Amino acid sequence: MTTAVGQPAAAGTTRPITELFLGTATALWATTYSVDLALFNEFLLPRLGDPPLNVAVLADHHRLASSLGRVPAERAATLASVNSRWLLRGFQTDGAFHAKSYLAVTPGRTTLLVGSGNMTRDGLDDGREVFTTFRSGAAVGDAAIATWRSWMRRL
Repeated sequence: MTTAVGQPAAAGTTRPITELFLGTATALWATTYSVDLALFNEFLLPRLGDPPLNVAVLADHHRLASSLGRVPAERAATLASVNSRWLLRGFQTDGAFHAKSYLAVTPGRTTLLVGSGNMTRDGLDDGREVFTTFRSGAAVGDAAIATWRSWMRRL
């Protein structure tokens, strides 16, 4: 079950796709171990606002390389928006890059989800993943977002 900070579990159930992938978004930054490129390109990205968008995904380098290696030649064109409309980078560490966080910016609010869900259907919608939600405008949310931004700068 996912919960939002400062709210009871039932009232604060988080639905990452409906909370993050909004037509009013101006930016979405994510860190993930696994990314389903077809899901992102064909479903999630179109849900975001119109260009110009600031979209960046950092994924585990080894896992991403393996995923890209499995894309059949006849599906390669579906990846045309990668690194042209949005940025995808593999992040390499001594071990696995297992951080899962999602920051969505709209004109009125910034939302940060930190949890266990990868950028896959199971990770964002069907699985039994847990997220903590931080929203701008609340002291705890502003502090978490500032900490996340500082961490991203160090990466």
